[in-house]
Amino acid sequence: MIPILLALLAASMYGTGDFLGGLAGRRAPLFAVTTAALFAGLVTLLVLVPFVSPAFPPRADVLWGTLGGVLGAVAVTLLYASLANGRMSVVAPVCGVCAIVVPVLVGVVLGERPSGLAWIGVGMALLSVILLGQAEESSPGEAREAGLRPVLFAVLAGVAIGLFLAVLKQTSREAGVWPLVASRIVSLSLVGLLATVRRQPLSSARPTIRLVIGSGVIDTLANVVYLFAVQAGSLSIVATLASLYPAATILCARVVLGEHITRVQMVGLLVALAAAGMIGLG
Repeated sequence: MIPILLALLAASMYGTGDFLGGLAGRRAPLFAVTTAALFAGLVTLLVLVPFVSPAFPPRADVLWGTLGGVLGAVAVTLLYASLANGRMSVVAPVCGVCAIVVPVLVGVVLGERPSGLAWIGVGMALLSVILLGQAEESSPGEAREAGLRPVLFAVLAGVAIGLFLAVLKQTSREAGVWPLVASRIVSLSLVGLLATVRRQPLSSARPTIRLVIGSGVIDTLANVVYLFAVQAGSLSIVATLASLYPAATILCARVVLGEHITRVQMVGLLVALAAAGMIGLG
């Protein structure tokens, strides 16, 4: 039960962090926001290391973290781009579907066999994320023109996130948060390098610094919570629950931006709650 509760907590934190990052991305250049958020997350992890990690992490865990860093750089860049340029209540669920499917498939390949009730919960989680993506648009033409690229970015970001969640499952408890430290260093380096190559300013996120720091810190803490959850539980189950984060993003968009929640989306929120319950009972 503890891994399930931690996974749900991680989902709420992921959704909140993504909302703050996407909001900052609407007000400042993407690479500036992404780099600053990654840096804030790295500082957060370094503060946590002395309390929850050994002095010298296992080499294998560092390597898994490094791979996770590559995936994380791809995921965070594409996700913030999709959230900044598209409708949050559309792109977040699209990303969430991919983030559910990938780790579930990996878990099955690795030999995990959830119960029948848990599988129903996984299916309902997928359904909930699809329902959460049913937002109203002013016209089909406008939706197609404005939303195609953000949705594509959301799909690719979701695949990268799903693989990142699967990679963290391969780390050991003895490593503490060192895999996340390695991951964040690699992600920050890659995003910074890409920004330099594209001659993007990295200091122009100052007007949104509070949003950026909040996004980086909350997202990092969500990774820590998820890491503890997946190390103690099933990848298929924990990753599915953690991937319900679009619900939190949509609720934040409703409260802060006033984005309308449709009846279908409200049903999606209820289905997400039911899915979490079934997975917990399974």
